[in-house]
Amino acid sequence: AAFPNVWCKVSGLVTEANVDTWTADDLKPYLSKVFEQFGFERVMFGSDWPVVTLASSYKRWFETLTSFVSDCSPEDQKRLFSQNAIDFYRLK
Repeated sequence: AAFPNVWCKVSGLVTEANVDTWTADDLKPYLSKVFEQFGFERVMFGSDWPVVTLASSYKRWFETLTSFVSDCSPEDQKRLFSQNAIDFYRLK
């Protein structure tokens, strides 16, 4: 994170947790660290599909991350779920 050209895709967390018993609370320390280090300017959502289905439904993973950032500004949520990927991959 110290290098401004390095970004983080939030993906693969549930398949690294206990696939049978993980909860949203289990992921909070890791998500908190990611956003603390990279900020909303360099973090993007990753679906991890289809691998995510080994430990969760896509919907559950998406809802877990959405819930984690629910108190964040609409601008930060937009960056996480779309704008950062557009910027990083130079889609516009």
